[in-house]
Amino acid sequence: PSMSSPTSATRDHSPSSSVHLQYPPRPVLVDSRTSQTSRTGSSTPVASNDLEITDPLYELMNDNAIQQAFELEPVDHGRGAWTFVACSFVMEVVAIGFPSSFGVFQDYYVKNPPFDHASEAAINSIGTIALALQYTVIIWVISLYHKYPQWSKTMTFLGLVTCALSLLLASFANAVWELILSQGVMFGIGASFLYAPVLVYISEWFVERRAFAASIIFAGTALGGAVFPFVINSLIQHVGLRKSLIILAGAILSIGGLVVPGMKPRVPVATATARSSRARHAQGSYRNYDYRVLKRPIFYVLSLTVMSQSFGYYPVPFYLPTYATAAGLSTSTGTSALAVFNLSTVVGQVIAGYIYNKLGYGPLMVLSATGSAAAAWLIWGFAHSAGVLFVFAAVFGSISGAFNTTYVPASSDLAEQSPEEVSFIMGALGIFKSIAIIGGPLVSSALHSTSSLYVSAAGSVPRYGGYGFTSVIVFVGSVLTATCFGGLLTMFLRVKGH
Repeated sequence: PSMSSPTSATRDHSPSSSVHLQYPPRPVLVDSRTSQTSRTGSSTPVASNDLEITDPLYELMNDNAIQQAFELEPVDHGRGAWTFVACSFVMEVVAIGFPSSFGVFQDYYVKNPPFDHASEAAINSIGTIALALQYTVIIWVISLYHKYPQWSKTMTFLGLVTCALSLLLASFANAVWELILSQGVMFGIGASFLYAPVLVYISEWFVERRAFAASIIFAGTALGGAVFPFVINSLIQHVGLRKSLIILAGAILSIGGLVVPGMKPRVPVATATARSSRARHAQGSYRNYDYRVLKRPIFYVLSLTVMSQSFGYYPVPFYLPTYATAAGLSTSTGTSALAVFNLSTVVGQVIAGYIYNKLGYGPLMVLSATGSAAAAWLIWGFAHSAGVLFVFAAVFGSISGAFNTTYVPASSDLAEQSPEEVSFIMGALGIFKSIAIIGGPLVSSALHSTSSLYVSAAGSVPRYGGYGFTSVIVFVGSVLTATCFGGLLTMFLRVKGH
C-alpha cells in the first residue's frame, strides 16, 4: 500500500526531534530498559534510544514487518543476554583460545622435520601473526558489522569457515612460510570475524553489568588455552601433525557453527539497517564514529599501557613449553604448565570483574601489572623444577590475565557509553595490542640464547634464570613494571578529565 495516506501526521521539523509518522497499522514499540510503550499514532515520543519510527525505517520495512510488534529483550539480564554471553564464551574458546595454545605447535615445529631447520623467530611468527591479525584488522571488521548489520551472521559464518580452512591447508604445508600464510595469516583474519560480534553487540546487551559479562566471555580464551594444549599434544602423539590439524579444523567448524546463531544483536536487524541507512542519507556517506577521542591524551596513555602489558604477557605462554624442556622437564610438563597458565587466567578474569566494581579499571590495571611483574622477577627466575614452574604459571596467569578485563570498561569510559564508540575504541586499542603480540615474542626470541638452551649432562642448575631465558625474564619483568606507571598515569589523567 502507498505510504502517502490522508491520515499521515504533521511532521515536527525541529532539529532536536525525530519525525514521528502516523500510519495505520500502528506498531507497538517496547524497550525493556524503560518498560515504556509508545504507539506511533500518539503524540508521545518513543521512549527508546534504539527504535525510532522515521521515514527510512518505514521505507525499508515490508508490509508484514510494519504489522509486527517489536519487543526489545531486557538489558543486563534475561535469556537473550545470557545466551549471548554463553555463545560468545564458546566462540572465544575457538577464536582466541586455540591460537593461544600455539606454544605446543611451536615446541613440535622446532624439533621435528620438515620445519626444524627454520629459525626460531620464523616459527614463532606463525602464532603471533594469528593472534595479532585479530586485533589489527578488527577495527575495520567492526565497521563492516555496523555498516551491514543484515549480513552480520553471514560474515561470522564466513570467518568460521576461513579458520577451519586455514588449518586444513596447514595440514599440507611442507615449509614454514606455508604455515605462516595458513595457520598464521588466514586463521587470524578469519578469527577477527568471530571476535567482532562480541565487541559490537556486548554494549547492546549489557550496561551496568558489562564488565562482569565481558570477564565471563573473555574467560573463554583462557579455557580454550587450558584445554587445547592437552588436545593438541594428544592428537599429535597418536595420529601425527597432519591428521591432527584436519581433526581440529572439523571440530572448530562444528562447535563454532552451533553458537553463531546466538551471537545476535539485541536491536532487530531491520531497525539497525534503517538506522544505518538514515545515517548515510543524512551525512552523504557512512560514518559511525566520533574521532575526537583520538585527540585525548588519556587515549594514547591507555593505548601505550595496553601495549606495554602485552609486550610482557605474550612471551610467557609462547615460551612455557620450550622453557620446560630446556630445564630438563618432560614435554607433558610443558604442556601442563601452559594449561595451568591459561586456566588460571579464567579465575583471574572472573575475580577481576568484582574488583572492577569496587575500585574501577585504573586501580585494577595497576594491581595486575604490579603482581605479574613481581611474579616474573621473583618466581620465574627460580623455576628450576616442575612444582615452581606450575606455581609461576598459576600466579602469573591469574594476575596478568585480570588485565584483559579492563579493556571494555576503559573503552566505555572514553566513549561515554555509546555502543558504537565502545567497539571503535576497543578496535583501536587492539591495533596497539597487536604490535606487542608480534613484537613481544620476537624480542624474546632475539634475547633467547639457544647456545645455553638445555641443562648440562651433569644436571647443574643456575641460581637465577638460566637455560637461555635469563634475558627474557628480565625483559618481561621490566615492561610489566613500566605498565604499572602507565596505569598510574591513566588514573591521573582520568581524574583530571583529559
